[in-house]
Amino acid sequence: MSGYTLDELPEWPVGTASVLATVKREQNHVLLTLQPPVPSSEIIQTRDITFFTLDGQIDSNGEQYARLLAGGKIQLELPLAENASVHATLTGVVSFPAGWCGNAPPLQLEIAPSY
Repeated sequence: MSGYTLDELPEWPVGTASVLATVKREQNHVLLTLQPPVPSSEIIQTRDITFFTLDGQIDSNGEQYARLLAGGKIQLELPLAENASVHATLTGVVSFPAGWCGNAPPLQLEIAPSY
């Protein structure tokens, strides 16, 4: 897999149009998968990536887990809120304090993928 240099990454068109977000609701959590606009193997430490719910579906005090997948995809396992109702979309912001890759600028992605 070919990667991209850090100098190329800030030129990405940042926003929901440039990142493919998919979501799957499971028994007591949600799996949110983010695919970058270009494949990359240079991903920051996933422990700093955080999802902030805008519609109350996710338990803000619960543990969030992030893992790297092939092609630079990131998958977040998010705990459902105890009183979460079924929604058509997952609305929120994903925060990358150290950017998506390497030492890129901090990134905040607003997302609303459909289930």
